[in-house]
Amino acid sequence: MATANRYSRTGGLDASLQFELNNGENADPGHATTLGFYANYLTSRSSMADLIAAGVYPSVRACGGPVIPLRLGRVDALSAGAPGVPQPGDPIGTFRQQFDRMGFSPAEMI
Repeated sequence: MATANRYSRTGGLDASLQFELNNGENADPGHATTLGFYANYLTSRSSMADLIAAGVYPSVRACGGPVIPLRLGRVDALSAGAPGVPQPGDPIGTFRQQFDRMGFSPAEMI
């Protein structure tokens, strides 16, 4: 999701994560575990991107986050997305640029 680009309308929650597990930005083993779990629920009517979105929704709500309409119908990416996942050591200017690219305000970034 972090590679979303609101200016070019590319990236976002497209399940490209499944091709990015060894690129350094997504090296956490939890990603592969989660994708493996979701794979059990893939059907001809559900994409991996939709399954990820359906999993994110209750997670956000359980943490006190807002109710956001869940729209389905995403198409899975066929390859890795562009780099650009925010990293803990990035300078604040980089964070601001990355979150702006994703469509977040400074307050939403925080």
